[in-house]
Amino acid sequence: MLKIGRSAQLELHIFADSAARAAAGKTLDRTSYVGPTAPQTVKREKTLIESVNVIGLLTSINAHQRERISDALTAGPPQPQQAQTLKPVTSK
Repeated sequence: MLKIGRSAQLELHIFADSAARAAAGKTLDRTSYVGPTAPQTVKREKTLIESVNVIGLLTSINAHQRERISDALTAGPPQPQQAQTLKPVTSK
């Protein structure tokens, strides 16, 4: 559980892989949450944010904060750098 700002809280569940995250996600009652891009309702449901191996449950009514945290969690892991093979330069 992370406290964000003055009143928001982010509950993070980190799984070994995407299959474990998907299995855990199937057990959630999705009617109790709103998606990160859905407007917040008067019920003030938690925002459900899912990524490759992460489920985040955000308690915040600030739309900008919801968007920023969602973007950060769904950006994914850093991608490995791939070496580029350059063609040799030939002169005539």
